[in-house]
Amino acid sequence: MLWLAIIQHSKTQGAAVIKMCSLIPKFLDGVSWLETEEGPITLVEYGCADGGNSQYPVKEILKQFYELKKKQIPVHVIHNDLPGSNFSHLFSLIEGSDQSYKREFGNKAPIYSFASGISFYEQVVSSDSVSLAFSSTAFHWQKQRHLHFSNDALFHFHAPVEEHQAWIQASISGLKEIFAHRSNELRLGGRLLLSHLSWDGDRSKGVIPRSVHKVLTNAFFEEFVDRTHKLTREQARACNLPVTILTPAELEGIFPNGVFVPEGANYGLKLLHFEKTVIPSPVLARFESGGIKIDLLAQLVVAATRAWFSPAFRSYLPESVDKDEIEEFIYAKAEEAVRKDPTLIPKHVQAFMIVEKFQVDKL
Repeated sequence: MLWLAIIQHSKTQGAAVIKMCSLIPKFLDGVSWLETEEGPITLVEYGCADGGNSQYPVKEILKQFYELKKKQIPVHVIHNDLPGSNFSHLFSLIEGSDQSYKREFGNKAPIYSFASGISFYEQVVSSDSVSLAFSSTAFHWQKQRHLHFSNDALFHFHAPVEEHQAWIQASISGLKEIFAHRSNELRLGGRLLLSHLSWDGDRSKGVIPRSVHKVLTNAFFEEFVDRTHKLTREQARACNLPVTILTPAELEGIFPNGVFVPEGANYGLKLLHFEKTVIPSPVLARFESGGIKIDLLAQLVVAATRAWFSPAFRSYLPESVDKDEIEEFIYAKAEEAVRKDPTLIPKHVQAFMIVEKFQVDKL
């Protein structure tokens, strides 16, 4: 199916990975333990999914680390995600793919790969054991949905202002929980490189972003639910997604004065680098240059949305309904809308952070 092939066509997330990897020189610059460390060290990826976007970052981190180190020391690479993730595909890429990070260094390189099937809202590895870590567009997924909205909204940015703000605050608390665990896992001087989905808007104006996400929401509630009556309003509103898009200011605000210290801890995370950038849609660029027609543009945009939206959305739909029927209906409506108005393609803003563990009395 087309949506399963989206990684081969739409490189928006891949572009964010490439941008994140351009920061690896900053990520490794001035690492206090690099010259004396003989290994093994631990490199952790949080939110690996099926490993499709894991190979290049790990390859680049190890390549530049070894160049600075001037020799290959043992590295344990731990790929973390929820238990239901496709770890089989991850390891098929690591062991058999031309893109495998292991192939970059040869079969005899002391690189050992592991998987961790646990939520990154918990401690993933032992304390003070992680030397380097990264996460690419994963921490916007919440541990749980904070509330059911009182209006017809699948995403928090379409909810009433009060509920939206409550969701944002709960999500910021969730990120602090994530950073508390990471600060516990990192060794002193250990670093985390983070790429985070963001939105460069002004929440105080109450602006509802126009995008394909709003089209999906309207198709679900106003057309499918209202016309077919195959779901109740309560059932439909229970399908909102545990995703939060924070602004760069909200993300930076987690590090007042450039630091984050967990409650009661004598260690924390120091914000070494923060930047934001707009990640343009490659398929929209191809359309604007005449490389593809509007029909294919609409298919690819909706396929990209479907690839990340569908698994969670299907899990919240009641078992009593025909999930395929609902999905085919709303995605067809979304394709139709994009064909009429390509500006519905969302603008991706990405925030990038580099943090380092420090001891509070030595800041």
